[in-house]
Amino acid sequence: MVRIPLKRRAFLVLLAIGLATILLSGHSVQESVSLALSLPTLKRENPHIRHPNGLLEANKTYSHPIYYLIREAEIKWKTKSLKSSTTLREAVTEYQRRYGRMPPRNFDKWLVQSPCLPNIR
Repeated sequence: MVRIPLKRRAFLVLLAIGLATILLSGHSVQESVSLALSLPTLKRENPHIRHPNGLLEANKTYSHPIYYLIREAEIKWKTKSLKSSTTLREAVTEYQRRYGRMPPRNFDKWLVQSPCLPNIR
């Protein structure tokens, strides 16, 4: 079992409270996550030093930096996946916005079978 430092536990509790508060105020999930991550009182803490050459120097008083990197990647992925299309109409609109033309023939069949978009309807 991984021991989570007290500061991190407090951060996670505050983040959960912030998310719940924002969700109850009527915002969408995407807006709620964005707002909760940008709240100044819930600033994400990086106890490790990131050097300009890309190396990450671990702070020995905190847990291993891989846990921090995994958490950051999960937050980025969840934020990105909230923006993905959930209907065919949204997917077609996004395709037209990106490529400036209509999607190819059988785009709807491909979209339903795509493992990249499991929540498409």
